[in-house]
Amino acid sequence: MLVLVGPNYTATQPELDALVRVTGLMVYDIRTRLRPGAWSVVRVLAEKQQAESLAATLRAEGFEALALDSSICSDPTRRIVYPRGIELGATDLQLRLSERQMEIPLGALLTIVRGEVQVARLTRPTGSASTGSIHVPSSSSMRAVAPPGEEGGSQRDSRPPPMADAFPAADIHFATVNWVARVDPRDFEFPRSIEPSPNLSERLDQFVDALAARAELRVDRSLRVSSLASHTVAPQRSPTLGGAASSHSRSPTLGGAASSHSRRPSSVHDEVFDGYSRLVAEAERIRSSLSLPTQGRT
Repeated sequence: MLVLVGPNYTATQPELDALVRVTGLMVYDIRTRLRPGAWSVVRVLAEKQQAESLAATLRAEGFEALALDSSICSDPTRRIVYPRGIELGATDLQLRLSERQMEIPLGALLTIVRGEVQVARLTRPTGSASTGSIHVPSSSSMRAVAPPGEEGGSQRDSRPPPMADAFPAADIHFATVNWVARVDPRDFEFPRSIEPSPNLSERLDQFVDALAARAELRVDRSLRVSSLASHTVAPQRSPTLGGAASSHSRSPTLGGAASSHSRRPSSVHDEVFDGYSRLVAEAERIRSSLSLPTQGRT
């Protein structure tokens, strides 16, 4: 179990003093593990009850703290979907998949994780079988996104394989479902309001900032500095993840729907970024369920 301190941490002396007193760590260790403005791992504990107790003590000291099961980073239900395009409306967004289009209320969005997918960091595709093949449900089997308390349909998508060894990406996470919409700017139709640019990273950032402002979302850009990224490579485990499927996390309803092979090969999976993105999203989901204050957009 990971004990996290949230983005409202600012490394002030009173905060450092409180962390030393509660965790027993030295100031040097705390400065090494925690980064202001980022989700960071302050302790790793084997027992769930002990981790939750420490998180509760830290919350009493004013920290955004929570306990998180690291197996979430390899949860096969948290699949990645590549939309072909997105249009931003006043109160919703239109998510275009290969088989259909989804209208998603902005209130159903949870957070955005901005980073880079590096093929060189591949260790194994999430949810793959021992043979190395990847089974990804078609868009007709994916549960639709809806605001908390509303019902949804189902769909899913996949895209052609990329050629580059790395590409900028932005993961859009939702409050009510576990699948992730990943924007790959190399093959993505941006909204008309986003100015054309030969620099894909800059254009992706324009889109991310526009979406975050409209939906009042926090954007996480801390992959390269957060200690959470060092806890993303989990051992291979069965689809039953135990504590990973918690009451505050609603999984997509895949049921007995037929699945198809993904047209994106396993090389597009980056276990570090994929796992980090899932952990950040679950931390945001837990924070929301605990009614912890949000830090705002970064």
